[in-house]
Order: sequence, then C-alpha cells, then structure tokens
Amino acid sequence: MKNALHILNICLLAIILYLYYLKINVGENIWIPGILLIIGVIFNWILFYRLINKKRKEKK
Repeated sequence: MKNALHILNICLLAIILYLYYLKINVGENIWIPGILLIIGVIFNWILFYRLINKKRKEKK
C-alpha cells in the first residue's frame, strides 16, 4: 500500500511539473500550479523521509 502511495505521489508530482511547464510557456497565471508544485515536493519529501527512517529502523 505504501509503495503504491509513493508511486502515485511521484506520478502526480510529474503531472504538476508538466502543467507548470505548460503554464509558463503560455504565459498564464502560474500561481496555482506553482503552489501545488511546492506542496507536492514537500509531501514527497515527508513520505520519503518516513520511508527511509522506517528502513533504517528495520535494519537495526
């Protein structure tokens, strides 16, 4: 379940990056995709940080 969540989160982040790229090229308002991008990066960092800590605890 957690692996599926990580894969889904990475896919959603890639989609947001693509939308952000499209908005920059068109010259439209980039605030909403930019904010979603920042939230996605932070959420990814939190999930991976928890996953790495869990793996470290399992090794001990």
